[in-house]
Amino acid sequence: MSKIVEERIKRWKNKLIDLSKRNRLLNFKPTKVSTVRIIDEIPSEIFQILVYDGKEMTFMPKSHDDKESEDSGGSQDSEFAPEEFRSYEKDSLHEKHVDVHLQTNLNDKRLDKNLFRIASISSSVMEEQGYNALFLAVGFLEWYESKDSELKFLAPIILIPVELSRKSVKSPFVLTYADEAPILNPALVYKLELDFGIKIDKLAEDLENVEPKIIFEKIREAVGQFDRWRVTNDIYLSLFSFDKFIMFKDLEINQGKLIVNEVIQSICGIVPEKNLSINQICAMEEVENNTHPLKTFQILDADSSQQRAILVVKKGHHLIIEGPPGTGKSQTIANMIAECLVEGKKCLFVSQKMAALEVVKKRLEKVGLGDYCLELHSRKTNKKKVIEELGKVMQQPKKPDHDHDQDLVKLEQLRAELNNYVRELHSPFGNLGMTPYKAIGVINANPDIEDIAFLFSNPEEWQRDKFEACIDLMDRLGRNLVNIQDPTTHPWRLSRLTEFSYSTKLKSKELMSLFLKMSEKLMLNLEELSRDCFYISVKFFRDIEDLVDVAEVLAASPHPSRDILENPRWNSVGTEISELLHTIKKFEELKNEIIVNYDFKIIDQDIDLLLERYQKYTKSFLFFLQTSFWKDRKYLRDLFIKERKISLLEIAKELEKVHEARKLALKIDALDSLGKELFGGFWSLPH
Repeated sequence: MSKIVEERIKRWKNKLIDLSKRNRLLNFKPTKVSTVRIIDEIPSEIFQILVYDGKEMTFMPKSHDDKESEDSGGSQDSEFAPEEFRSYEKDSLHEKHVDVHLQTNLNDKRLDKNLFRIASISSSVMEEQGYNALFLAVGFLEWYESKDSELKFLAPIILIPVELSRKSVKSPFVLTYADEAPILNPALVYKLELDFGIKIDKLAEDLENVEPKIIFEKIREAVGQFDRWRVTNDIYLSLFSFDKFIMFKDLEINQGKLIVNEVIQSICGIVPEKNLSINQICAMEEVENNTHPLKTFQILDADSSQQRAILVVKKGHHLIIEGPPGTGKSQTIANMIAECLVEGKKCLFVSQKMAALEVVKKRLEKVGLGDYCLELHSRKTNKKKVIEELGKVMQQPKKPDHDHDQDLVKLEQLRAELNNYVRELHSPFGNLGMTPYKAIGVINANPDIEDIAFLFSNPEEWQRDKFEACIDLMDRLGRNLVNIQDPTTHPWRLSRLTEFSYSTKLKSKELMSLFLKMSEKLMLNLEELSRDCFYISVKFFRDIEDLVDVAEVLAASPHPSRDILENPRWNSVGTEISELLHTIKKFEELKNEIIVNYDFKIIDQDIDLLLERYQKYTKSFLFFLQTSFWKDRKYLRDLFIKERKISLLEIAKELEKVHEARKLALKIDALDSLGKELFGGFWSLPH
């Protein structure tokens, strides 16, 4: 049995581990837009400034524009070849190696573009999946697969979790330590031990005891047996993901526990007796019998299926719940957590997506259970945050709440009433034996059928054979309706004939012949009218109505010349013509509003400054103290058709309409040539 589990765990580990050349932790290759190379810096000093000193660091672009460097993105150009790590004395370092400015091999534009791209991706990963993917890789190992291989690989040694931010769009990006433990490249450590027999010690748990310089020296000494292998001072800001590798290490470390774990054994299929259906664990009848409001501690609404899932978990069984979004899965999880809290149990809620964690957390906070939740994801995974959260919660004791006991008693009474209703709804009725539920279902399945104004007498006495006979009669009627279609639109719907004899047939034929002759004459007249109106040929009854409308329009027109009507431009009303017609229509609407109160010559006046001043008058309490106000007032009074009392706000709105009308008039002026082409002598400008 254990061999089956071991084999399955081995398969899982093989899917998780990636020691191939595709893994950037073993074969690091800078990308063009999501990598920034740091040049001429000392890795251990960068570690000191960021991690120990907790200082912010900025980026310095390359001092001159190097086309080759720019095109290569974050790659290693010859001018900045990687230096091999060597022991040094801090006192001998140049000032640029101990300041807070990171030197790069990119110009201003390229640097800002790469940093923006990196910040966007890392922020997205944090928001969606709840972990940091942005690291500053300090110190790299150049290694080869074999002594005969000419292919050089580059692997980061220490990964510092960092955050990239800026105060505004125009502000420079700054780099800060993310308050998470630095990481010794796990893939490299595993690869060196597995393939080359080199064991690298883990980083010290106490951050103060992590000495990058000593780590680099130990690795350099360990790989000294291999030709061409070396530790370099390379530093890169990039995105790394090794969550699968961490899962691999968990499987490796805890394999003994996993082999005897019932859940793992069940997943591997070696305990079939445990694979019970939900009906075997908890029948639906148990939901009603075992969920009493006074003994139920759910915090959110739950239907019967959700109640049953909660009961299964409370019984100690494992359960898989699946369903599309919006079906209440997070609701059920929140209720399960609440029930476990009452029983004094601890719950670990895990999700691949951070959004799922947030949904459940918000539900628990909304009902006052937020203090019982300890977040172990996103930026709250460091030790300091966890200790602060525990201290805060321990100082807030909770008192039992019995204020709603009476409500719970009433809830149990209401539930009993609802259960009685459900039983009656599913109980057979009368001699027919049909339940009200089924009858309502038949009606709701046909919502388009209108109610029939007819009442059946004594429905409880109906027998099944009578009911089936009525159904058969309705089926026959339905089949006949398929042939005649809608009776209200049938050609013979107004006929009062109750039978169709041979004489009736002859008479009908005679009348139809007469009708056809009249129809032919009508079609000739319609075709002649279509030609006169330059309209399409009439094919349907609706075309006749349209043709009559066209003829009426032409009869009421100002008799345009034949050239205007035959202008091919009217055959396809394009954007330009539509714009002209819309502009004229809008101008006429505004014009009709303006000439009610103003002399139309106001359209020719440039009132932009006047409108601007009146808009300012409406916002000032002392507008009447301004000399320009009285001049503007007199100017407008001269353009009024009649004396009127009007507020400043109303004048400002009217001037806005005049301003808009003037813009439309100028637009019509610009389309003058098109107007003459379309309307000929009927065209005139609005001025």
